[in-house]
Amino acid sequence: MENTSSFPNQKITILLGTVTTVFVVLGAYWYQRLRKPKIPTEWTPVGKITKLCLYPLKSGKRIEVQKLVCNKHTAMEDEKVENSLRLRDRSFVVYHEETKEYRTGRNNPKSVLVEVSARDENHVALNAPDMPTLIVEIPKKTKSNVTIVKHFMDEPIPTIDCGDAAAKWISKYLLGENAGLRLGYHDGSFRRIMFEKLYQGLEDYYKRGMNIDATGLNSDLTTLMMISESSVRDVNQKIVNSEISSNNFRPNLLMDGPNLRPFEEDSWEWIKIGDVVMKNVMECLRCIMTTIDADTGIRRSDMEPLNTLKRYRMTSGPHKAPVMGIHLNVVRNGRISVGDTVYIVKRE
Repeated sequence: MENTSSFPNQKITILLGTVTTVFVVLGAYWYQRLRKPKIPTEWTPVGKITKLCLYPLKSGKRIEVQKLVCNKHTAMEDEKVENSLRLRDRSFVVYHEETKEYRTGRNNPKSVLVEVSARDENHVALNAPDMPTLIVEIPKKTKSNVTIVKHFMDEPIPTIDCGDAAAKWISKYLLGENAGLRLGYHDGSFRRIMFEKLYQGLEDYYKRGMNIDATGLNSDLTTLMMISESSVRDVNQKIVNSEISSNNFRPNLLMDGPNLRPFEEDSWEWIKIGDVVMKNVMECLRCIMTTIDADTGIRRSDMEPLNTLKRYRMTSGPHKAPVMGIHLNVVRNGRISVGDTVYIVKRE
């Protein structure tokens, strides 16, 4: 007769082995996710910050500020005026009423003229050419007003709807209709983990210390994007019979330096500005948004600067597109001011 007395012990051993394996895998995952990179101690100055911009509405009108408070999930106005809301970068977004997909300047170029300004602690004002000012109450998250909107590659982002009056206003301006679009708000309580899906299997190319949950509220990628004025000048020199500005590229940080070469920022690994320390995550892939005049909301017929960038600034990575500027992952929180020195550590 077969001896079955050892079966329970075998089952226990197998169970313990399985549990141990699960814990090891989970432990390795969370270690990679939560570990903090070692911040360099030696820095080289390369220039200064010349302009800081916020875009309270994704694809909306920029706000130029003197200081920014930055962390890995958002950039916001520094000083809070009494009884006023501190605006955050891309906390508002337009989405399609039925499909729940983002609607940006790619779909509606006039989006770049929509201005969001703080009215008081609980309200913002919406303004656009030939439209009445609309005061919108900042919505509080409830079970009934949170919807899932679709970002790039259908990334799901929980969004708080801003109500029917805002929906009618934005639809009227962008579509000429009373419905079709809605306005959403990100209150900062949701966390995105887009890197797990969008960049899975591409680690050999993106070796720049990406943190899978270090993303902006509704930005295409990270909290901050920076370009140099030297790079903008180089593009302008190559465009025939035309000229663009840094505003075509919608940076948060614009910098310049007396000895800065065009696109030198591509090679930087670590960047320190003020008391904020950042890592260069990846180059910024450019699209049709760059062809929209930020002051008129009109898309250029010559498709500049996109056509010029396609001739000499195509990425070598898996996503084929022209590139301009760099996405920055905030490693140490703090403040950045216009005039601050930009320090860097290059890649080895």
